[in-house]
Amino acid sequence: CKTCKKNRPDDHLCYMPVDSITPNLRDFLFIFYDLECTQNKRFSDFQTLHEPNLCVFNQRCEICLNEPLEKIICTNCAVRQQILKFSDVIERLVYYILEIRKRFKHVIVLAHNGQAYDHQFILNYILTKTELKPELIMRG
Repeated sequence: CKTCKKNRPDDHLCYMPVDSITPNLRDFLFIFYDLECTQNKRFSDFQTLHEPNLCVFNQRCEICLNEPLEKIICTNCAVRQQILKFSDVIERLVYYILEIRKRFKHVIVLAHNGQAYDHQFILNYILTKTELKPELIMRG
Protein backbone atom coordinates (compact mmCIF):
# COMPACT_ATOMS: atom_id res chain seq x y z
CA CYS A 1 0.00 0.00 0.00
CA LYS A 2 1.38 3.42 -0.94
CA THR A 3 -0.23 5.02 2.11
CA CYS A 4 0.73 2.72 4.99
CA LYS A 5 3.73 1.04 3.30
CA LYS A 6 2.54 -2.46 4.26
CA ASN A 7 1.56 -5.53 2.24
CA ARG A 8 -2.22 -5.44 2.22
CA PRO A 9 -4.99 -6.43 -0.22
CA ASP A 10 -5.86 -3.77 -2.79
CA ASP A 11 -9.27 -3.16 -1.25
CA HIS A 12 -8.17 -2.68 2.37
CA LEU A 13 -9.38 0.48 4.06
CA CYS A 14 -6.10 2.16 4.71
CA TYR A 15 -5.65 5.07 7.03
CA MET A 16 -2.70 6.90 8.40
CA PRO A 17 -2.40 6.65 12.19
CA VAL A 18 -2.66 9.90 14.10
CA ASP A 19 0.75 11.30 14.92
CA SER A 20 0.71 11.43 18.70
CA ILE A 21 4.30 12.58 19.14
CA THR A 22 4.58 16.11 20.48
CA PRO A 23 6.99 18.08 18.29
CA ASN A 24 10.15 19.38 19.90
CA LEU A 25 10.00 23.17 19.52
CA ARG A 26 13.06 23.92 21.62
CA ASP A 27 15.21 26.59 19.94
CA PHE A 28 12.56 27.19 17.26
CA LEU A 29 11.23 30.61 16.35
CA PHE A 30 8.39 31.06 13.89
CA ILE A 31 8.03 34.39 12.11
CA PHE A 32 4.78 35.03 10.25
CA TYR A 33 4.76 38.11 8.04
CA ASP A 34 2.68 39.98 5.50
CA LEU A 35 3.76 42.70 3.09
CA GLU A 36 1.91 45.58 1.52
CA CYS A 37 3.31 47.35 -1.53
CA THR A 38 3.01 50.58 -3.43
CA GLN A 39 2.81 50.70 -7.21
CA ASN A 40 3.92 54.27 -7.84
CA LYS A 41 6.82 53.59 -10.22
CA ARG A 42 6.00 52.80 -13.82
CA PHE A 43 8.34 50.79 -16.00
CA SER A 44 6.05 50.72 -19.03
CA ASP A 45 2.76 52.25 -20.11
CA PHE A 46 0.78 49.44 -18.53
CA GLN A 47 3.03 48.06 -15.79
CA THR A 48 4.05 49.35 -12.41
CA LEU A 49 6.73 48.18 -10.02
CA HIS A 50 5.58 46.61 -6.75
CA GLU A 51 7.66 48.00 -3.89
CA PRO A 52 7.11 46.86 -0.31
CA ASN A 53 6.37 49.73 2.06
CA LEU A 54 4.77 47.94 5.02
CA CYS A 55 5.62 44.71 6.80
CA VAL A 56 3.74 43.33 9.78
CA PHE A 57 5.24 40.29 11.42
CA ASN A 58 4.46 38.17 14.43
CA GLN A 59 6.91 35.83 16.05
CA ARG A 60 6.29 32.85 18.30
CA CYS A 61 8.62 30.57 20.22
CA GLU A 62 8.03 27.41 22.25
CA ILE A 63 7.04 29.49 25.29
CA CYS A 64 4.52 31.83 23.68
CA LEU A 65 3.25 29.75 20.74
CA ASN A 66 -0.11 29.09 22.39
CA GLU A 67 -0.38 32.35 24.32
CA PRO A 68 -3.25 34.74 23.48
CA LEU A 69 -2.61 37.47 20.92
CA GLU A 70 -3.05 40.11 23.62
CA LYS A 71 0.23 39.07 25.22
CA ILE A 72 2.60 41.61 23.68
CA ILE A 73 5.97 40.57 25.08
CA CYS A 74 7.41 37.09 25.56
CA THR A 75 10.17 36.51 28.09
CA ASN A 76 12.00 34.34 25.55
CA CYS A 77 11.51 35.93 22.12
CA ALA A 78 10.70 39.55 23.10
CA VAL A 79 8.13 41.69 21.27
CA ARG A 80 5.73 39.36 19.51
CA GLN A 81 4.42 41.74 16.83
CA GLN A 82 6.35 44.37 14.91
CA ILE A 83 5.41 46.79 12.17
CA LEU A 84 8.00 48.04 9.70
CA LYS A 85 7.17 51.00 7.45
CA PHE A 86 8.73 52.88 4.54
CA SER A 87 10.83 51.78 1.58
CA ASP A 88 13.48 49.75 3.45
CA VAL A 89 11.12 47.21 5.04
CA ILE A 90 12.72 44.21 3.32
CA GLU A 91 16.23 45.20 4.37
CA ARG A 92 15.09 45.71 7.97
CA LEU A 93 13.11 42.46 8.05
CA VAL A 94 16.06 40.43 6.72
CA TYR A 95 18.40 42.15 9.17
CA TYR A 96 16.02 41.31 12.02
CA ILE A 97 15.82 37.66 10.94
CA LEU A 98 19.61 37.40 10.70
CA GLU A 99 20.02 38.92 14.16
CA ILE A 100 17.37 36.75 15.82
CA ARG A 101 19.04 33.66 14.31
CA LYS A 102 21.85 34.23 16.80
CA ARG A 103 19.43 33.38 19.62
CA PHE A 104 17.44 30.55 18.03
CA LYS A 105 18.82 27.46 16.35
CA HIS A 106 15.88 27.18 13.94
CA VAL A 107 14.06 30.20 12.52
CA ILE A 108 11.15 29.42 10.23
CA VAL A 109 9.76 32.33 8.22
CA LEU A 110 6.28 32.03 6.74
CA ALA A 111 4.40 34.61 4.70
CA HIS A 112 0.70 35.21 4.38
CA ASN A 113 1.02 34.83 0.61
CA GLY A 114 4.57 33.56 0.31
CA GLN A 115 4.39 31.22 -2.65
CA ALA A 116 2.64 33.67 -4.91
CA TYR A 117 3.96 37.05 -3.78
CA ASP A 118 5.64 37.95 -0.48
CA HIS A 119 8.68 35.64 -0.49
CA GLN A 120 9.95 36.98 -3.83
CA PHE A 121 11.04 40.25 -2.22
CA ILE A 122 12.96 38.54 0.59
CA LEU A 123 14.49 35.99 -1.75
CA ASN A 124 15.60 38.71 -4.16
CA TYR A 125 17.19 40.66 -1.31
CA ILE A 126 18.98 37.60 0.07
CA LEU A 127 20.31 36.57 -3.34
CA THR A 128 21.45 40.03 -4.41
CA LYS A 129 22.57 41.67 -1.14
CA THR A 130 23.90 38.84 1.05
CA GLU A 131 26.18 35.82 0.86
CA LEU A 132 23.46 33.50 2.16
CA LYS A 133 22.30 30.40 0.32
CA PRO A 134 18.68 29.87 1.42
CA GLU A 135 16.97 26.50 1.71
CA LEU A 136 13.54 26.76 0.11
CA ILE A 137 10.42 24.66 0.28
CA MET A 138 8.59 25.68 -2.89
CA ARG A 139 5.37 23.90 -1.96
CA GLY A 140 4.34 22.53 1.34
